[in-house]
Amino acid sequence: MTLFYDRLRQLAKNQGLTFRKIERDIGYPLNSLANYRQEKEPSARRVLEISRYFNVSPTFLLGETNSEIVSRCEVLLEKLTENRQVEILKIVEKTFEDQKNELSGNFEANPKNNSAHLSVIQLVSVGESDAVWRIEPSKKIKIPFNEIPVNYDSAIQVLGADFPPLIKAGDIIFVKFNIRKYRTDLPNFIIANYKFTELPQSDGSVLYIKNYTNSIDEANVGEITGLYREK
Repeated sequence: MTLFYDRLRQLAKNQGLTFRKIERDIGYPLNSLANYRQEKEPSARRVLEISRYFNVSPTFLLGETNSEIVSRCEVLLEKLTENRQVEILKIVEKTFEDQKNELSGNFEANPKNNSAHLSVIQLVSVGESDAVWRIEPSKKIKIPFNEIPVNYDSAIQVLGADFPPLIKAGDIIFVKFNIRKYRTDLPNFIIANYKFTELPQSDGSVLYIKNYTNSIDEANVGEITGLYREK
């Protein structure tokens, strides 16, 4: 599978579109998009046509840049008049300042490189399986400002195992809980459909048993509002 095809498939999924719908809209023959799955490279013209259709940059489609959101913002911003661009810039700058103010108690800012040393809780897999986990004290981790969402309660780094299908070991997830802010004395909580149930130990420590669940009853459910994966 080519990176171009993977980006194309994800864009279609995010907007609820089928390949056939896209092909009809642009005027391509049937299955012309599906053919890119088999290592076939698109022409420059087709890359440009598809990037315009999705309002992303050609460099994003080809894998030369990684952020779909940033790519779409750049493309759409170029379509505005200069006065509108200035208005949008002021809104973005104010939003950025609001975010820094809201997070001021959780990180040490480094304005020189637009990053922050954020306090991150560590959720660590114990043993050979990923069924048992423990929580370790938070540590400071350097994260770019633009990777930190405004709306979250806790930043949690997953270590030792994955949360399939989206979260990989080492990822930092930003979580908004439905009951209250995350605390290590919660009896149970749910993240990404995985339920963590408290298991007190004889030495006074606490472990958590992880199980996949579709039920959210009697649990503090965490909605993932952002994910940071170190490049």
